[in-house]
Amino acid sequence: MTLPLTSKFSVFVPIEPRPASRPNVSRYGVRYSKNHTEYQQRFKAWLKDGAQTTFDWPYIEKRLCSVTVEFVSTKARTSKLTTPPYDIDNASKLILDCITTAGLIWYDDKTIVHLDARKRFAKDGETAGTYFSVKLED
Repeated sequence: MTLPLTSKFSVFVPIEPRPASRPNVSRYGVRYSKNHTEYQQRFKAWLKDGAQTTFDWPYIEKRLCSVTVEFVSTKARTSKLTTPPYDIDNASKLILDCITTAGLIWYDDKTIVHLDARKRFAKDGETAGTYFSVKLED
């Protein structure tokens, strides 16, 4: 499916946000941290459990787009931090890589020409996860 130029697609991914880790490259292959691989597995499971058919996922192939992401994380009860402790660029990279690998919206995330990212702790009663929007560029 291809979206009209004025369309915007939004979805909530109900998985606790995680940052992408640096790959550990050795002569035996490439490995990522446990958090990284767990997030990828949970994302794939979320898709299999109905997210892939619940939403009308657009496929924009190689068209340029803008992406907005908002990471909503659970705050530890004893934390004195005002924002989640991970780097926002690494959290963005992980979700974008998961979507690219799944082949859901684009052929490659290099078609993203604008990325707007925010992170915050969940409010009382709010589910942790990622709000994700894609808008086609003119």
